Amino acid sequence: KAEGVAVDTIRAADYAFRFLSDRELRFVSRQVAAQDGKEAEGAELRQTAARVMRDFADSSVEAASAKVLEEFPALAEEGGPLHEALNRSAFDTELKKLLRVSHYATAAGYS
Repeated sequence: KAEGVAVDTIRAADYAFRFLSDRELRFVSRQVAAQDGKEAEGAELRQTAARVMRDFADSSVEAASAKVLEEFPALAEEGGPLHEALNRSAFDTELKKLLRVSHYATAAGYS
């Protein structure tokens, strides 16, 4: 699991509300592998999974949001919590935050 400088790298990205860059992903993966003695294959897999989360974040959030509304259409109807455009935008922002946290956890070896 990520410790020390790897955590600092993740924390800096989180404070800036952004996903890790390729360079940061490589760094965190190396740090986690060195700390846990995990094989390079596992580090590469975590790095690839985190990269996919980042690179497809917008389409993933869009699909997740659409699926929620498909399953619970009353949320977007008149009087529903997601009826207002501002609330819908805030909901999508929260989904993206959750994806970003999952991205960090995957990179740090917590997945």
